[in-house]
Amino acid sequence: MLKLGLIIVIFFGATFLLSKLDFPAPKKEIEKIIPNENFKIVK
Repeated sequence: MLKLGLIIVIFFGATFLLSKLDFPAPKKEIEKIIPNENFKIVK
């Protein structure tokens, strides 16, 4: 019972700490041009 409670407390503590971290959003837009040769028409 004590081990289960300890695991739950550690899990919620880690979740709380990860939610406090503020990861920056990527500033550069990712754009990839896909050539038409890669597409195959399926009938």
